[in-house]
Amino acid sequence: MQQVMYEKEMETMVAGIDPARHSIQIALVSPSKEYFNKTFPVSASTAEDMDCLIPKAAPVVVEGFATSGRLFFLELLNRGYLVNELSPSLGKHARVLEKEGHSDISDARAIARAGIYFSTRLSTVSLNQTEESLAVLVKTRQRMKKELVADMNRTHSLLSETYGAFYQHLKSKLHSSRGRMFLKSFPSLNRLLDNIDTDKVSEALDLKTIGKLRLEKPWTSKALLATLEWEITFHLEKIEFYHSKLKDIEKQITNLLKTIKNGSLFQTVPGIGPLSVATIIAETRGFSRFQKESKFAAYCGLAPKLWLKRPDENKKHET
Repeated sequence: MQQVMYEKEMETMVAGIDPARHSIQIALVSPSKEYFNKTFPVSASTAEDMDCLIPKAAPVVVEGFATSGRLFFLELLNRGYLVNELSPSLGKHARVLEKEGHSDISDARAIARAGIYFSTRLSTVSLNQTEESLAVLVKTRQRMKKELVADMNRTHSLLSETYGAFYQHLKSKLHSSRGRMFLKSFPSLNRLLDNIDTDKVSEALDLKTIGKLRLEKPWTSKALLATLEWEITFHLEKIEFYHSKLKDIEKQITNLLKTIKNGSLFQTVPGIGPLSVATIIAETRGFSRFQKESKFAAYCGLAPKLWLKRPDENKKHET
């Protein structure tokens, strides 16, 4: 019913979407009229309702589409809508032109108007669920690696406190699964001294190191030592967990690359492995949108543009 009414309109209509975490504000406007400006929940049902609210011929403009999640906009793209992204700078200009305050209603209206004012300056949103899945895995892996490094550094610091100078003989054990199991059993110098004559210690340490261990004295602050031992055990369990999950996520990345066009071809380049290829695809969403290699190099910041003075400009400065 509403679609039939829209078809009678001669003016170009644009839908503006101001996304939030749980809801979106949608405004459908033309140069002279606002058809509606309402709040909708972020859901697959809302994407389905778009067929009754927005004509397929009307461009959809969104500012910061990743704010409310990519699943919703994938639904719109799958339903045949043309989704364009508005850069924050253009969005600011649009709000100035609207001369309105900052609210969900006014923002959605300004975003829609920007689709009219700056239609040639919008970038098309092109989402591929396989590439987006790969991007999620790559970003998650990067965060996990960062947190793993932080946990490793914290554990080194704690063990340096519970072992003192003797920790220099055990430092390398933190970088292997077997070594971490040893440190979990003996998170302090006191624990190691209590078990110095056991098979577990003799198998993990050489005679020279055990000889130096016999010269050490235990700490007397038992309450503080127990607290530090608990924290060391906690971080060691986290480190082991992250190592296990990193292996799992890297396996998922490798399997997903097999389903992506040219995912295996990229790995034929010397020095480029699955993780490097996955990172490149995740950051660029593939290479198809780059017209030539120079555009890709510029995007990566590897080929900055140089500005050189012409000979006649130097003469002007001299005079």
